[in-house]
Amino acid sequence: MTPKRKCNDTGNRHISHHNQGKRKMNCEEYKAIRHLSTDLTQRIIRHLSRKTVQKGAKELGMLDGQTLRFENETEMTVLFDYCFHFCREKQPPILLERDNGGYAPESDEYRILTRMTQGVYSIFLLEKSLGLCSLNFLDMLTGKSYTVYDANLAQYAGSRLGMAGMLIPIDDDEQTWMSTGALLPIASATAIAQLKKITVKFVDAVDSGKLTPNRRKVLAKQTIRLLLRHGASNQGDVAEA
Repeated sequence: MTPKRKCNDTGNRHISHHNQGKRKMNCEEYKAIRHLSTDLTQRIIRHLSRKTVQKGAKELGMLDGQTLRFENETEMTVLFDYCFHFCREKQPPILLERDNGGYAPESDEYRILTRMTQGVYSIFLLEKSLGLCSLNFLDMLTGKSYTVYDANLAQYAGSRLGMAGMLIPIDDDEQTWMSTGALLPIASATAIAQLKKITVKFVDAVDSGKLTPNRRKVLAKQTIRLLLRHGASNQGDVAEA
């Protein structure tokens, strides 16, 4: 029998409990969660099969024969994020499975990995600031407002900058969220015009209650391909967007 990994083996003890109840999370608590989720993401990537990665790359237009083709690190991040959330053959992530020595249910790692399977892909507007490292994201498809912790994007709160990507909950009641680190800016006027045409059918799906996980995947695939064609991964500084 394979022994369980020790809880909190990265040194971040009980970080997933800080924002339960009414108390607002602070920036240090968010950074601890971000650090641990980044570490876990790297471990998950090592478990993705070649078949899964090639499938995702083909869907995003990043596969040339059997060779992966991406322009920069941002595109690589977007690819692996897409593969994890939309192309995995195993549910849930392999790091949760007991037969593979997965983390104990009471560990921070287990909670974060579970929340990573509860992500929401959409198109968002950055709205008002909520603090030094948090801001409101408005979901342009559903009209839902998300409290998002992101130290880098908080400075652009109120800019009405458009972003496309995945948010994941970082508390048990889904009151606070963070991105998976693969957001793409929506900057080009041409991209915005073309994106409006894509999203019309998904807004209709929301209105009819038919925005299924499979439809979310189609939205992600079409949006990512469009934004990459318009150079979203080369924006560099978000301020330019």
